[in-house]
Order: sequence, then structure tokens, then C-alpha cells
Amino acid sequence: MINKNFRSAFNKRFFVLFVLIALNSTTISADDSNKPILSKNGIVAYTWNANPSASTSTLSTSLYTFNNGHSVTRDRPSTGVYKVKFKKLACNRGQFIVNAYGGTNYKSCRIGAWNGKKDCEVSVYCFNLKGEPLDSQFNLLFID
Repeated sequence: MINKNFRSAFNKRFFVLFVLIALNSTTISADDSNKPILSKNGIVAYTWNANPSASTSTLSTSLYTFNNGHSVTRDRPSTGVYKVKFKKLACNRGQFIVNAYGGTNYKSCRIGAWNGKKDCEVSVYCFNLKGEPLDSQFNLLFID
């Protein structure tokens, strides 16, 4: 039978080792800023729709938008309807994920469709609790 103190010490060391391995595999240094992370095929892109009522917007390439150095633009043809274009991102496979946030009212956003072309364009639709179109901030993530 294993000594209780030995088992406790072993469990603590294993936990610390596990955490260090996990941190090492997900830590990004300044030199890695243009390397894709968290994806099977090495493609990650994301953006934040910060100004939901603007008719068009070039989303900044700051901490809140990443497209491997290429632009991300957003059009709003009508209330709660957005077309987000990732320049030079082929999205013929992979997955988009969107989440609404901000404000005090309930809201949700969903992905409509995307074109799968070289300059990927994805539709995002946002709604209030009653299902009516509503302008909303959202985060949009693509992983492949």
C-alpha cells in the first residue's frame, strides 16, 4: 500500500507538471504573434464587432481582431444583419462561432452562412428576446 503522504506529494507534483505542460503549449510570445493557435489545420481568425450600429466598419487589427495580418471588414445592410469579410481567409472548411454580448437586454446572434471563397464572407444575425432583429456587439471566431 502506498503511503498517504507519498500519494499526496505525488498528486501535487503531477498536477504542477500538468499545469506547466498546458501553459507551455498555449503560451504565445511576441515572436509567435502571427502563428495560428488552437486549430487542427493551423487556421484561426477572430474579430470583435464593437460598433454594432455603424453601416460599415474596418475592424481593427488589434488584440480584438486577428486574420494573419489581413483586413477584416463588416457591413450592416439592416438592423441586426451583418456581413463580415475576412480578406485572404479560405473558409471552405472549418467552423465559425459567434456570441453576442453587451448592454442590459437579452440578445443572441447566430451564423447564417459563409461563402467558402478565398476572401471569406460570413453572415451574422442578431435578435432580441422576441426574435426581432437587434444591433449587437459580438465576437466571431473561425477555427480550422
